[in-house]
Amino acid sequence: VAGDFTTSGGLLGASCLNTDHQATRADGSDALRISGDRTIEFWMQHPTGNRPSAGNTLPLVSKDNYGYYVKLDENGKIKAGITSGSSTNVTSATVVDDAKWHHIAWVFDQSTADTGHKIYIDGKLDAQATSGGGSNGEAVALTIGTGKANSYMDEIRLWNDVRTETEIRDNMFTEITGAGNDAIAVYNCNEGTGTSSDDAIGSLDLTVNASGWAGAGTFTYGTSNLTMT
Repeated sequence: VAGDFTTSGGLLGASCLNTDHQATRADGSDALRISGDRTIEFWMQHPTGNRPSAGNTLPLVSKDNYGYYVKLDENGKIKAGITSGSSTNVTSATVVDDAKWHHIAWVFDQSTADTGHKIYIDGKLDAQATSGGGSNGEAVALTIGTGKANSYMDEIRLWNDVRTETEIRDNMFTEITGAGNDAIAVYNCNEGTGTSSDDAIGSLDLTVNASGWAGAGTFTYGTSNLTMT
């Protein structure tokens, strides 16, 4: 997929999270403490020139006290992994902080050690790395969003299985509204107002700052191009 997404609001649906105000689920829910295989996917848009300082990262989806994380690193790339006694991670080859929408999927397969970490960007395998065993981490808050201005996220999904490239591509432009066998939580981020982003398949809702919303975006043919390859 090659995309030129420059909308400021939600790519799918009525709105998205404006993640200068981070969304959280603070109860340390056991349901989000994924112990084995997992896939974390979402749409994001992050501005140029607002990277973390050297050696630091910005959270995108993080439940990281001996748990898991997907973050933006100091080079504008995606870094994702497991924090445990034998921590492992993978970093994307592609820079994503270009003020355009990108679909991100991190897949962790603990049974395929040599290529167990995979990052897909816009529906294509972008990087892979060696993995180890999974870790469900401690009962800490789930945090979503960078905490930086003009940074947006939409269609955030947590799975307890290894999503294939075909599954990722088939569903990246479609909202999920019903429970599947392996989905743990799905945030369509369509509320647009209020202090909650509802879990579309269950009850693991996020707490959102009342100012943490952006309106719907538009995809304009002629200026925004998408090619599936």
